[in-house]
Amino acid sequence: MKKYIVISIIAIVALLPFAAWADEGGEAFATIYFEAVINTIVTSHWDDLTITQDVMEDWLEASMPMDWGDPLTPGTHDIEVTVQSFTDYEVYASYYSNMAAVFSGDVLYLTESGGNGFFGYLDYLEIADPAGGGDGVGMTDLGWTGTNNLPDGDHASYDVSWNPGNIDGDLQKEDEFYLHIVFIVTDTYIR
Repeated sequence: MKKYIVISIIAIVALLPFAAWADEGGEAFATIYFEAVINTIVTSHWDDLTITQDVMEDWLEASMPMDWGDPLTPGTHDIEVTVQSFTDYEVYASYYSNMAAVFSGDVLYLTESGGNGFFGYLDYLEIADPAGGGDGVGMTDLGWTGTNNLPDGDHASYDVSWNPGNIDGDLQKEDEFYLHIVFIVTDTYIR
């Protein structure tokens, strides 16, 4: 009889599913740490401009602001900006030069192609480290806002115009100035 009881216990145990012998569950986990929530990509097709007597003569009947340099190839814009974001954001821009006394007024003008249709003169404000971000204070509000837009991001294209009549100073032949247009994208809660 003992033999049948032992065999019966072995048979019952053998018929139990293997899952009954295993732990019931477990977990895996990971942490997401955000060192950044906004990525800004600025692609420049903004060419250098050389002022000659012929160029100045072409300005005789020009209205201001006028296109920077030669007319662009159709479908190409001076500056293209892409914003990838995990958060609500706002976009600002300004310009600066190595000669602040000469380029401090309404000189550079942006026109957006499509999107919110921004157009206007940029504020003059030097931003030493655009990659470090900022809050947009003292910069031109481009009216471009957005929210989480990954993976593709939002895009805008800008054409640069300028008003040489607003350049201050007594310029000399061989003068050379460096101009920078800076785009800052900031989280809306910062402002």
